[in-house]
This record gives sequence, structure tokens and C-alpha cells, in this order.
Amino acid sequence: MKRRNAIIILASLIFVITTGIIYFLFNQRFRNEDEYELVKSISVLSKASNINELELAVGHMGHVFKYPDGWIAIRYRDNHESYSHAIALDSNGHWYKSDYHFCGGLSNIEQTRRAMAFYSAHLPDKVIVPKEIKDYLKEDEESKKIDELISSKKTDNAILIIKNIWNFKDIEGTKPK
Repeated sequence: MKRRNAIIILASLIFVITTGIIYFLFNQRFRNEDEYELVKSISVLSKASNINELELAVGHMGHVFKYPDGWIAIRYRDNHESYSHAIALDSNGHWYKSDYHFCGGLSNIEQTRRAMAFYSAHLPDKVIVPKEIKDYLKEDEESKKIDELISSKKTDNAILIIKNIWNFKDIEGTKPK
């Protein structure tokens, strides 16, 4: 009986220790993946020397917002599990970071907002629109801010907007390009 209890206790200890090690390694992998994507995003954006290169650098989930006095390039990455981050660089060389989850929707944000405005204005009253689309077309605070961001004439105003709606923060230790 004592031997059986000892085996159960030993097996329980091995299970707990193994589970702890697996948990640590699993979380460490994602922490390293997040740090890797952060460093890679800064590296890729900093190598771009013109608007065309910036548009390539932001990748398929990012976007370059263009204004008369400059631009904001946002490179976005997420893995739908443990990290979601966006790195922004403005035309004055300032860097910003956000953990806001765009769910890949940043890349076509301007086209989507313009299409939504068009359809909202031109859908006849008699057309039956599914509830999901009505909800998507409704104007909420974020939608209004995004429209303001897209139509902004000054980069500095746009920076304030992205800080407000998507919680972008200055990246400490980065200097203007």
C-alpha cells in the first residue's frame, strides 16, 4: 500500500513538473515570436526609402495612409493566438506601437470605408439588407474616427487619431529616421 501511494505521488509530481515545463516552453515560444515580429517590423519599415517601398514593407495586412504633408505606414502582424501588434512609422521618423487587434482588416480599410459610405447613401429603402450588413454599415465612434483619419489633411492630426482609436503609443528608444 505504501509503495502504491509513493508511485501515485511520484507520478503526480512528474505530471505537474512536465506540465509546467511544457507551459513555460509554449509561452516562451510565443514571447520570442512576438519580439521577433516587432524587431522585423521596425527593420523592414526602416529600410523603405520611398512610398512604393513602404507599401511593400507594410505587407498584406498593413496600410500606408497618405496626406498632403506626409504619411503614416502601419505594418500589422498577428497570429490569432498570442500576439497582435502594429508598428507605425510616420514621415517625420517617429515610431509607434499598438497591440490593437485589426484581424487583418487594416490593408483595405480605406476602400472598405468608402464602399460602406457609398452603399449607405445609395441603398434603396426597399432593399432588404441582412442584419449583419446593417450592423457593419452603422456609424459608430470608431467608424467616424477612421473616416476622419482617412480624410485628414495633416499627418500630425492623423497621428492623434491613431493614438486615440487604436491605442498607438510612442516607442521609447527609437529616434526619427
